[in-house]
Amino acid sequence: LERQDAAVQAWLAEHYPKIAVRAKAEGAVIYWGDETGISNQPVYGRSFAPQGRTPVLRRPATRRTLSMISAVTNRGALRFMLYEGALNAGLFLAFLQRLVRSIQGKVFLIIDNLKVHKAAKVQAWVAEHRDQLELFFLPAYAAEHNPGEFLHSDLKRSLGHRPAVRDKAGLESRLRGYLRRLQRQP
Repeated sequence: LERQDAAVQAWLAEHYPKIAVRAKAEGAVIYWGDETGISNQPVYGRSFAPQGRTPVLRRPATRRTLSMISAVTNRGALRFMLYEGALNAGLFLAFLQRLVRSIQGKVFLIIDNLKVHKAAKVQAWVAEHRDQLELFFLPAYAAEHNPGEFLHSDLKRSLGHRPAVRDKAGLESRLRGYLRRLQRQP
């Protein structure tokens, strides 16, 4: 209900095209950033069983979670960082530093309006490194316009089709393996 469709349409029609033109002129790469949480618990959906028998999905009793921040280009290049807990300014800065180190040229990073993204510490670092990185913000409640959301959906769906892992190391290994395979795809 809080979404402002006029602002979203203006961003799509005016702001993003300007970002794309500037990126091309400056030789910058546009990345779309987002964060998500991953769990070893299955996402329940439709299932099947023989007629008259309730389907039963087995799962581990102990919930294991990891968090991930990622950035993806329109062509599918992927960068990611796994961490525990909630995203804070220090973790976001670590991700930004890794991102600019791994990319030749300038990065235009389009992200949502999470408070951490606008923290004073983050804004100060970005200002000092404006020759390497610029941040752009999506309009509020416009997540479906961020390709990072599709990455997270694909990741969670893929992990949901595999047997649940029992420990955090297994969860991290499965996550890294899946994301590394995505990075190697053209």
